[in-house]
Amino acid sequence: MNAIEIHGLSYKYPGTSTASPALNDINLNIREGEFVCVLGHSGCGKTTLIGLLAGLIQPTSGSISLYGQPLTGPGTDRAIVFQHYSLFPWMTALQNVRFCLKKAQPALSKQQAAQIAENYLRQVGMWDARSKFPYQLSGGMKQRVAIARALAMDARILLLDEPFGALDAKKRYELQRLLEQLWLNDQQLKTVVFVTHDIEEAILLADRIIFMSPGAIAAELDIPFPRPRDREQILRSASYDSLKQKLLSLFYLYPEFIADEK
Repeated sequence: MNAIEIHGLSYKYPGTSTASPALNDINLNIREGEFVCVLGHSGCGKTTLIGLLAGLIQPTSGSISLYGQPLTGPGTDRAIVFQHYSLFPWMTALQNVRFCLKKAQPALSKQQAAQIAENYLRQVGMWDARSKFPYQLSGGMKQRVAIARALAMDARILLLDEPFGALDAKKRYELQRLLEQLWLNDQQLKTVVFVTHDIEEAILLADRIIFMSPGAIAAELDIPFPRPRDREQILRSASYDSLKQKLLSLFYLYPEFIADEK
């Protein structure tokens, strides 16, 4: 079953002078429970695609369906994690998770919401910091809270827009492993669309990589590695080297393009 179906999707930002849209005639199906990484240069339309899937902007033309239903706007069937954390600064870590959880599932009692929030904060290693405000947390800690918040909402689709892009290599690797573990351990495997410009990250996380040239899908690559993934073993494998070279060649084939993407 397809969780996401995209047909003839185009988007042009209002007021842009260029004739080239940010996205042009995108066609893509994503299976239920699939982990898809969208890879490409800055300005190629990756963030625009996430914005459209989130319902934050509407297509210029074409359509998006989620589980067979037309996407018409934002909804609690999707949870989003952005690069710059997007936590409410006036709320503690616990309050951030609990607030969004209640918005997504208003039928939950206060006690149920508190239990679920605690469960996910413990899973991401942030329970001891539950009373801290975002300004008191490091970048990696903020992103752990953002991931806990997204997973606690129990949305069927998880959208991540370069969530680890602002972190150092060590924290980035730790959160990659954590995200894969939480995704695999979930009772109902969520459908994930993960935007990145990092080749290694895409190969380590994805079931399939969608490589974007400016405004279009240039290539799709299936990733053969079984899960859970052993990073060191994968990085030493010939299959990894082959995939990396294919993706590097695409980066060179489609050089960085500064579009009107916002």
